Amino acid sequence: MKIFYFISILALALFANEMPKWIYTPSLDGVIGAVGYSAPNEDKKLQRKIALIDARGKLSESLKIKIENETLKSSSSDGNSNFERKSIRTSDNLVRGAKVKEEFVDEDGSLYLWLVTK
Repeated sequence: MKIFYFISILALALFANEMPKWIYTPSLDGVIGAVGYSAPNEDKKLQRKIALIDARGKLSESLKIKIENETLKSSSSDGNSNFERKSIRTSDNLVRGAKVKEEFVDEDGSLYLWLVTK
C-alpha cells in the first residue's frame, strides 16, 4: 500500500506542472501562433505586457519576413574560391487581430502567453 501511495505522489509531482503543448508547437489546431515569455516579476501587469510584446514580435516575424542575402566570392592564391554569405532578417508586419488564447505560469513564476491569429 505504501508503494502505491508513493507512486501516486510521484506521478502527481511529475505531471502537475507539465507544460502545455502550445508552448512547443504554437501553430496548431488551424491557427498561426507564437509564444511570448516573461521571467518572474512581482509586477504581474508588467510581466504580462513583456510576454505580450515578445509574442507579438515573434508572431509578426513568422507572418512576414524580409530576407536580404548577400554572397561574396573571393579567390585565393592557389586558385580556390571562398564564399561568404550574409543574411539580414527584418519584419515590417504589424500584428492586428491577434488574441491571447491561453496563458501558463510555470512553478518558478515564469509567464507564457499563446498569441494566435487566423
